[in-house]
Amino acid sequence: MFVQRFAPMPILQPYVDGILVQEDMNPANFANRNPVKVLPTAMTVIGIQYGQPMKTLTPEGAVPLGSSGITGMHGAVKKYVSTGAIGTVIVPFKPGGLVPVYPLSPP
Repeated sequence: MFVQRFAPMPILQPYVDGILVQEDMNPANFANRNPVKVLPTAMTVIGIQYGQPMKTLTPEGAVPLGSSGITGMHGAVKKYVSTGAIGTVIVPFKPGGLVPVYPLSPP
């Protein structure tokens, strides 16, 4: 599995905590993959997946995810599982950092 962290461009540093790229294209790993547990956080995170889709594990079962998404504050552990060769770009924002970059209402 490839994991690399990049510093944001200087103009984004007040808002973005970093940019992470995680990729696993090795077929030998697919059958042995355990769910990824994401701990509760107050950070807003944008995730963009490429390759095979991911699923989130809920009490009702596995739910397919879209190729991109945004999450915010949550109080419970979330579980995700990939279904094959996948890459993910993760952009965690600093607290309050999303609003100046992406205003929620028109000015």
